[in-house]
Amino acid sequence: FLDGGESLLAASSAGAGYITQDAVLRFSVTTGEAHEFREYPDGIRSIGVLTASSRLIAAGLGGLYSEPLAVRSPRLPARLRLPTGRPVDCASFSPDCQRVALSYDGDVYVVSVSRRDLEMTIRSGVGKLTSIAWDAGMLSALGADHRVRAWNETTGNLVATWGDASIPMHSYSLVSQGEFACLGAAGSRLLAWRHDGSCVVRDLGTPITCIALSPS
Repeated sequence: FLDGGESLLAASSAGAGYITQDAVLRFSVTTGEAHEFREYPDGIRSIGVLTASSRLIAAGLGGLYSEPLAVRSPRLPARLRLPTGRPVDCASFSPDCQRVALSYDGDVYVVSVSRRDLEMTIRSGVGKLTSIAWDAGMLSALGADHRVRAWNETTGNLVATWGDASIPMHSYSLVSQGEFACLGAAGSRLLAWRHDGSCVVRDLGTPITCIALSPS
């Protein structure tokens, strides 16, 4: 969210409406309309904002793009190559956007945005990760086995695991407080995982594309 919660940044895949390449869109929260978009030739896996310098950063297949948020340049923004040098399956920026966690082989690699060096490697034990997120001092990821794993963001130690291989969860969001620890989506079903590993399932009757919780 930007502009005191009045604008929302989101990444969109090529082929969505008038967008011919992967792009970052800026929506008005009031009207729901996209009033600005920036296209990138490289696949975008995650976006973040460096608040102090007002810069938009995007993690692509093999590098980080960086450009001023307020001024849209007609030229392609600077691309900073990642130390892995490999196409990225998924990526997520830390809340302060100083680090980016990414995966290309089932493991999690934490990279410094400013130095672009590898800070930590987390072995997930899964052949492929489909999404990564930071929340409440934890780094988490959804694996191809439909399970969410959460690690301590400082030590890399495994903290918790949620999910069931028989339930094809494709999107999730961690809950920082309350009865539930993790919300997930599987088809039209909303999954609410408790801290003890039990799950409450509610069928919404319509396919759920993705799930996310607001900061508050």
